[in-house]
Amino acid sequence: MFTQTAESLTMRLFLIGCILLASANSAPPTKQPAVECEYIGKKFKPGDLVTGDKCDPCFCTSFGAVYCELRQCPPIMCVDAAVPADECCPVCSNGPNCFLYTNRTIIPGGSVHSLTDFIECECVPNSMWASCRPKKGNNSPQPIL
Repeated sequence: MFTQTAESLTMRLFLIGCILLASANSAPPTKQPAVECEYIGKKFKPGDLVTGDKCDPCFCTSFGAVYCELRQCPPIMCVDAAVPADECCPVCSNGPNCFLYTNRTIIPGGSVHSLTDFIECECVPNSMWASCRPKKGNNSPQPIL
């Protein structure tokens, strides 16, 4: 048959009392507030597009923050780059080029331009200004630009 000692029974009653007390003191489940983002006074739900700029779109995240994707454009190799309609990054429609120091004339990349009878300038890669030097075989005292 089943026999219990007073000590065993006291321990069981103590454990049952602890469980009942713990469940009586626990707070009822609360509803979590809906996650939303606020941007310039407007509220958005997670996944919503926050800005209409397709080149640098911003979204509402699931944790209530606005995340913007910054455009990644390749480096430009010209001084007259423009952003075509429906595009996000500038392009060099005239190819690589640079400026002459004297009058900001644009010369094509890799070309040599005679500035005077004694000085020539060349558009070098990765520079917005032409590199000028004395023409070969010419010993003119004119300064180099």
